[in-house]
Amino acid sequence: MKFPLLLPLLTLMTLLNTACQTASAERPSAPEPGDILFEDSMTGDWRDQWFLDGEKAILTQDENGLHFQADGEENMFERRRESPEMRELFDSYHAVLWTQQEFEGEIGLSFEMTRTSPGFTFLIYMLAQGVGWGPYAEDITEWNDLRTIPRMDLYHDGMNLTCVTFRWQIRLRRYPWVDEEGNRLNDNLIGEFITHPEYDYIPPENSYKVDIELRTETLRIRIEEIGNPDNVLDRTFNRVDDLDPRRPAPSTRGRIGIRHMINTGVRYRNVQVRQL
Repeated sequence: MKFPLLLPLLTLMTLLNTACQTASAERPSAPEPGDILFEDSMTGDWRDQWFLDGEKAILTQDENGLHFQADGEENMFERRRESPEMRELFDSYHAVLWTQQEFEGEIGLSFEMTRTSPGFTFLIYMLAQGVGWGPYAEDITEWNDLRTIPRMDLYHDGMNLTCVTFRWQIRLRRYPWVDEEGNRLNDNLIGEFITHPEYDYIPPENSYKVDIELRTETLRIRIEEIGNPDNVLDRTFNRVDDLDPRRPAPSTRGRIGIRHMINTGVRYRNVQVRQL
């Protein structure tokens, strides 16, 4: 007995099975907890993995890492309200260094840092994306041109992210600060400020290892002085407690940014992002 359709059918099944196997092999697997998603020693060309908001930052690299300096003129902070032109000049000295890569879900960020300037305010933006209304598309690269001068309100009002601010205290905040109608939200601060003596304001020339773990409900920050393991800050905060009902859902996908305010200099080394 002959089966004239059997051979073509078997051939078709073989081709379909091969195609499915090929597609499966090419599809990237979802990252597992502990997987390294991003690494940069910060000793090569920063443009390979980062892009910059602002035009006045000075970025230099050598075997010791990336030195990121936001410059500024004398007494700019005190003079910033003298006129609209002075405010724009003040804002123009800020800068934000962004990862080209986006991340998703629960992530951990670690890096080493050495403060190099007397002036000192820098921020870490976690899982940053646009709010999705007005000109602020979720992919922030679609409105890079709006941030040539990195005014703070563009980030406060136009981005959905979790922020860690380092200055004379550590502040944890949520963005955006307003809803789609422009009404101010009431839950921007996460927990209380971290102050002295628990936090020593990162003295210039001392080096530290910073670890930030962003989970669905918590944010953990750990700072250890390199060479002095007794000097450690380690705190965990609930980041979804008491959310304003008008707030957009906290972002679960986005980029990591390092923002330097005017007159802030820090050297960075060994940046790593991992899946939690």
